[in-house]
Amino acid sequence: MFAAVYFVSSIDGWIVGYDINGDGVMLHYDGDSWNEVSNPIEGSLSSICFTSPTDGWAVGKEIVHWDGNEWSAV
Repeated sequence: MFAAVYFVSSIDGWIVGYDINGDGVMLHYDGDSWNEVSNPIEGSLSSICFTSPTDGWAVGKEIVHWDGNEWSAV
């Protein structure tokens, strides 16, 4: 189940949510296809937002930050 979708641009999109087992899922759209990204926390994320292509935030039971290269727990 997808909980939130955010597009930084027409070729940079993100989806967060969870799978059938309740494990967190994070997907990234690169303009051509959706690819699964490693979730840096245990559990699912419920919301995602970006202030720029190199500054993104997602929340669930924890908060994670995107620095343009990788997600990390905050």
